[in-house]
Amino acid sequence: MERKAKDLSIIIISTNEGHYLDRCLESIFSHPHDMNYECIVIDNGSSDNTWSLITEKYNLPQIVPVKNKTKLGFIENNNMGIKIAHGNYILLLNPDTVIKPDTLEKMITFMDSTPDAAVATCKIFFPTGEIQHNFRSFPTPLTYIIRILHIDKIFPNLKTVRKYLMKDFDRDKISQVDWFITAFFFMRKKAIDFLGILDENLTQPFYCEDLEWCFRAKIGGWKAYYVPTTDIIHDYQQDSRKRINRLTFVHLTNIFKFFRRHWKSYLKGDYKS
Repeated sequence: MERKAKDLSIIIISTNEGHYLDRCLESIFSHPHDMNYECIVIDNGSSDNTWSLITEKYNLPQIVPVKNKTKLGFIENNNMGIKIAHGNYILLLNPDTVIKPDTLEKMITFMDSTPDAAVATCKIFFPTGEIQHNFRSFPTPLTYIIRILHIDKIFPNLKTVRKYLMKDFDRDKISQVDWFITAFFFMRKKAIDFLGILDENLTQPFYCEDLEWCFRAKIGGWKAYYVPTTDIIHDYQQDSRKRINRLTFVHLTNIFKFFRRHWKSYLKGDYKS
């Protein structure tokens, strides 16, 4: 049976993250929402309780369960979800998040009143209550050299790093920003239709898909916004920042691919307009 258009499609990917997913889904479904929505939950080849959560415990009309026989990358999975989504807005949501009762409605209200917004995010906290620096300015190659080599840990107040992380930014004000992480990535379907889906030329499983899509939006005449009138909790795990590992090289590869794709726009300064 064909599904009808929705106000919002939420896309969540779980790869053996059932312990997080349970809390995330509870935060969505434990209170009513004044909107027509669907929640596309992708079991990405999990061996834990992910599938039983979305087909038994949360066997709800709003749930659209998808099961991958083999594990796919974060970018591939989100694009798969986007392609089957029926929402006017599409939220890419990490399973290790907990949303507030008013989060979804407030974001829809903001997007409805801000037609040039391709994508928006909200204020994000760690479980400890510490605020996350979830949005960034567009980087330069030097920015990533400093970050990947962890030079910023030795010199945390480097001007280049502070500017990139926007550490001096007012986090209580609705503002246009350059880009932000995909933990909470509230996208406009019309912008996706115009700009395309996440860049699958990037090396899987993830990294730079958020940066690249927001950059593409900016040079395409759209905007990205930070909306601190609501917030979520994000149990952020960033393995590649803790040590040099395989994901470090994936990150480096995708940084190279990003600059290779957009070097002309960087040289012309299109992203500064």
